[in-house]
Amino acid sequence: MTPVLHNLTNITASEGENVIITINASDSDSDALNYSVNDSRFQQSSSPQQNNTFTWQTGYDDAGSYVVNATASDGEFSASGIINLTVENTNRAPQFSFFDAFVEANESKAAAIRLNFTDPDNENSAANDDNVLTVSINDTRFVQKQNSSNSSRFEWQTTFEDSGAVVVSLA
Repeated sequence: MTPVLHNLTNITASEGENVIITINASDSDSDALNYSVNDSRFQQSSSPQQNNTFTWQTGYDDAGSYVVNATASDGEFSASGIINLTVENTNRAPQFSFFDAFVEANESKAAAIRLNFTDPDNENSAANDDNVLTVSINDTRFVQKQNSSNSSRFEWQTTFEDSGAVVVSLA
């Protein structure tokens, strides 16, 4: 007799998550069942007791919709069903690639902090860009002078009364 699939459900996951498909099926003849999916990104469990389980560790470039065909076979007959899988984009934090960790300026001269950063999600097309980068500094004496797609410059025009050390945080 043909195996019968039970409870195939659609799946939604986020980039970076592990997607698990478990195929539940029965066979009225009690024949042993073999399981498969038509997507090579999924790895079948090596455990004989869980050979109906398939996993895929998604990456940060895997956002999209996928149609997975799940099959149970007794060697003679098989049953297949569709699982619609949606992997949603994950917004990752930007990374500072370089900045001046120590800035020294004479009184009445401009003190400048230059920041370079990358945002791995901005490698996507503009239609898929899910964020706008904002760079800030916690000292209002610094004014943002320049901002390009991957760098910022903050300046503070010091006076003769501004001698000493200043600690700032970047965000």
